[in-house]
Amino acid sequence: MLSYGVQDKFYASKNQQLKFEYESNLGYITDVNAGFSWRWGKIRSPWWAFNPYQSKYMQQSMPIFSGGVKDEFYLWAGSRLNLRFYNALLQGQFRRSEVTVSSADMQRLVAEYWFGVTGSFAGYYYVSAFLRGHTDEFNGQNARSAAWIGLVLSRTY
Repeated sequence: MLSYGVQDKFYASKNQQLKFEYESNLGYITDVNAGFSWRWGKIRSPWWAFNPYQSKYMQQSMPIFSGGVKDEFYLWAGSRLNLRFYNALLQGQFRRSEVTVSSADMQRLVAEYWFGVTGSFAGYYYVSAFLRGHTDEFNGQNARSAAWIGLVLSRTY
């Protein structure tokens, strides 16, 4: 998948960070999107180590190169609007598939949101609990928005 992303604006203080970003993707999901992410609390890791907007149907962990930041605890939230052109998971991956959603039934504008809390412990470990969700991705009888919760344990190096 080809991806092009740009951090448009970044605002920070000792205990708070706000990032605005936009991105385009060409691959299993082809879209352009824009959004923001925010975190507040005891922040010790660099701004580039925080990227909750990088998630398409799965939770991707944060980068593991922050070097063992200690005593970090923060709340985080954000939102993004996606203008979708193609979604291979729903539209059949450029081949014949028994279960597909037609292009005419796809929602072109999909909104995402997230909220969570992250804390570090023992120098190199992080734990995050979060809520993520998005609006309907297609039209029809079975269309519905999705929301899920998760728990991620990670180790930095």
